[in-house]
Amino acid sequence: MADYSVEEEQLEKLKSWWRENRNYVIAGVVLGLLAVFGWRGWETHTRTLAEEGSMHFENLHVAVQLGQYDQAAGVALDLREHYARTPYAALGSLVVARAALDAGQPETAVENLRWAMDNARSREIQALARLRLARVKFDQGDSEAALSLLERPPRQTFASAYAELRGDIHAAEGRTQQAREAYQVALDASERDRDNLGLLRMKLDAMGGPQE
Repeated sequence: MADYSVEEEQLEKLKSWWRENRNYVIAGVVLGLLAVFGWRGWETHTRTLAEEGSMHFENLHVAVQLGQYDQAAGVALDLREHYARTPYAALGSLVVARAALDAGQPETAVENLRWAMDNARSREIQALARLRLARVKFDQGDSEAALSLLERPPRQTFASAYAELRGDIHAAEGRTQQAREAYQVALDASERDRDNLGLLRMKLDAMGGPQE
């Protein structure tokens, strides 16, 4: 009987607690469910964007391979406008930039490379776009703009390529000492890239060889 009374007392306490707190509990459950289903909805939305972006990127590649430059440029623009959160927008800009150069439209290449440099979510893609933009500027005869783009320290993956391009620019401008220093940096950063060591050594030797 005593146990029964204790249970009744506990039950009454629970009922009382529920009357006082049920609104908070229900609100918490609802918010929790919204969070779960909201997150799942976001995951589904993100996955759908990625899948659609991937298909657009494939279409862009096909258009480039077929020489349909205008169509490729249109797909790249669509990627930038509607799929900027996916990596395919920046990658598409890189591909179209290359196609624009082949088509003799360097300013279009510059525009696409700048967009990729400023908007890519991957630092590697940003660094690659910056490097390619610097090369285009150098080819256009704007060495100072090219060097300015190369001032920002790149990720280690591109350290050698950045330094090598700085060396090429200084060499073209007749700044032998700066070229030697840049080529040496490129050589030091390229120890694991055996394919490029020979060319870098040739460039360094052309500037007078390593400093003693």
